[in-house]
Amino acid sequence: MNHEIVTQKITVYGLVQGVGFRPYVAELSEQLHIAGNVRNAGGVVYIEARGRREAMEEFLHRLSLLDGTRVELPGARVDRLDIKDVETPLDTEVFTIVSSEDFTEGLRFLPPDIGTCDHCRQELLDPSNRRYRYPFISCVSCGPRATIMRQLPYDREHTTMADFPLCEECAREYVTPGNIRRHAQTTACAACGPKLLAYTTDGLVAEEEAALQLAEEYLSAGKLVAIKDIGGYHIAMDPYQGEAARRLRAFKNRENKPFAVMFPDVERLREYATVSDREEELLRSDARPIVLLRWKSNIDKPLAEEVCAGSNRLGAMLPCNPLQILLAEDLGPLVMTSGNRGGEPIEIQDEKMRAYLGEDGIDLVLANDREILQGLDDSIYQVEGEVTQLIRRARGLVPTPVPMHVAVEQDVLAVGGDLKSVFAFGRKDFAYLSGHYGDLEDLRAQQAKEAGVALFTKLFDFRPTAYVCDKHPGYISTANVKKHHGDAPVLAAQHHKAHVASVLAEHGITEPALGFAYDGTGYGDDGSIWGGEMFAYDGKSMQHVGQIAPIPMTGGNRMAKDATIPAICYLHEAIKRGYLYEEENPFVVDASKPLLEAALENGIHVVTSSSMGRFFDAVAAILGICRENTFEGECANRLQAAAERYEAAGGQWEQLLTIPILAEGDIMVADTPSMIAQMVRLLAEGVSKEQLAYEFHVALAEMTADLCYDYRPDRERIVALSGGSMYNQLLLKQLLPRLREQGFRVIWNEQVPAGDGGLALGQLWMYANHLLDEGV
Repeated sequence: MNHEIVTQKITVYGLVQGVGFRPYVAELSEQLHIAGNVRNAGGVVYIEARGRREAMEEFLHRLSLLDGTRVELPGARVDRLDIKDVETPLDTEVFTIVSSEDFTEGLRFLPPDIGTCDHCRQELLDPSNRRYRYPFISCVSCGPRATIMRQLPYDREHTTMADFPLCEECAREYVTPGNIRRHAQTTACAACGPKLLAYTTDGLVAEEEAALQLAEEYLSAGKLVAIKDIGGYHIAMDPYQGEAARRLRAFKNRENKPFAVMFPDVERLREYATVSDREEELLRSDARPIVLLRWKSNIDKPLAEEVCAGSNRLGAMLPCNPLQILLAEDLGPLVMTSGNRGGEPIEIQDEKMRAYLGEDGIDLVLANDREILQGLDDSIYQVEGEVTQLIRRARGLVPTPVPMHVAVEQDVLAVGGDLKSVFAFGRKDFAYLSGHYGDLEDLRAQQAKEAGVALFTKLFDFRPTAYVCDKHPGYISTANVKKHHGDAPVLAAQHHKAHVASVLAEHGITEPALGFAYDGTGYGDDGSIWGGEMFAYDGKSMQHVGQIAPIPMTGGNRMAKDATIPAICYLHEAIKRGYLYEEENPFVVDASKPLLEAALENGIHVVTSSSMGRFFDAVAAILGICRENTFEGECANRLQAAAERYEAAGGQWEQLLTIPILAEGDIMVADTPSMIAQMVRLLAEGVSKEQLAYEFHVALAEMTADLCYDYRPDRERIVALSGGSMYNQLLLKQLLPRLREQGFRVIWNEQVPAGDGGLALGQLWMYANHLLDEGV
């Protein structure tokens, strides 16, 4: 046995703050009879340790095993240990947790908010426990983190929990070895911690348990209750009461988009939807996200139709915090939707939410006296077979950085786009993405995003010397970055190239690859509106090599909402190209048709668009499935649902629709007006709209595979898929096997959204690879 005594200073890099790492280190040291201390320092952890060499080797080995999944400390991830032998022995015989210090290091990893752990849930529901029904129970393994942090190091005095000094009993737990609340910065109880506050138009009407009971009475009576949770306010209601849902839709200006529903547990959820192993894994994960599931048929107690809005998907979630656990245990399923109005960021200010109290708004606000510093919505996932997609990256995931697999030499800020706006800081080979700020046309969304940039700058000590924005000259995000940082380099990234780049960044691709970006709209390199684009990346540059047919369109901003406009424009183009006769036009009696066609003929407010989103809209309108987007992507969603009904009934692909590929100079162009003409004739012949919806999806998959095959098939063997239209699960289901049959490796977004929420990652990757335009 080696009895040599060694002293070492250890710097630990990784996700090691806010996850119980210091108490774990202290208890491990005590087990191995190691003396010394551990402290937070900036975004890292410092350890000074002295013990027998074999004990020190075991100590370091145990630390190196922590990868974020270990049962002994599931939230902690050690990326690197810097070890330095010290000749001067430590003057101590015990191991202690000491006060934190400031420290400036290259990379910082901060913990996201973590869903309530099983141990705290058990205590919450145990009548004999002193924290029974205390709605802010937490420990070293769970509770708020990112949303309450003012600065580093992660200590109580640097969070909004600093307003709540520990009582004697909590203070004793805080220093007791082996206690789950040893050095838990959010620990509290009813005697010393935050408390619930219930407000109506009459002001403060109840506190603590009485406030919770009042909120439950309101919910049971079909009222709307705003509930302050970890990342901001939710608006809750009884999902079985249609009138409450109608009021909520009016308040949020949300005509048809379905609401998310929180269930007490997976067993109750399975009464309403099918849940795969992967979906259950996501539902139970620390992030406790919303997961889009497929409805079951013949439900014994269906939810109100006004909640579901005719959707074939149920957005479901499990309780993520103690208050939600209590509500779900007491009341069962509840609608739990973001506490905001359409386009606004999630609300975190108590006084602003109370301003919505009244006859046409919220009936009761269930607040608390703990401040939220960073608003974060619920994260959202969907699963189809092997494909897991992140639709919104927010609470439970932010601010964990995403590896880019290529480094920037200096701090860089990428501001993303204007819709589903997300910014990202780049440092070394990591991208630190923000939460989702909504539509920047809303002033409050702009202000929330600016506040988020300021908070990230402070928490991570970011000092950007360059900025990246979208190439669109009319974007608010582009104008703002030029206004505030015009004295620094501001570079532009083409929208759809950034979509493809986000996939390449995630997967660390350096070799040649093809990429597709299918979405609603983006400013193209030629000044037109793009949205159905194909690119070739050769390791040094990204070239535009294919697209769906650019179509002259008019109608301005109405085009994205009124699907009859792109339908009429597509039909006009099909007739102009000789694919249809005028008398075959199914919109011949539409009142808006003459005005739109006159505008097209005379070039009045006409833009050229290869938008995939508008192609989906046109098909949905022509088939009579949906003619208005009351929320983004509604027509495409209902078109997919119609196609899936045909498939579920046993329908087969009959190859009724094709999309020819034409060569126009250096660009391959998919002749989508030709397919529109085919569809119009088949519809007139009596083919069902559901079958044609299915044939459309397959034709689109065939078209995409054909574009890959036709473009130098012996070179690029990787295909990257991105853009909001790639959320279409039926399209991916048809496309993946077709590409793989040709020998392609297919990759897609997994760590960031395929929609505009992933643009900032792509912008940073393009910056790091010198693929950006000089400026805007």
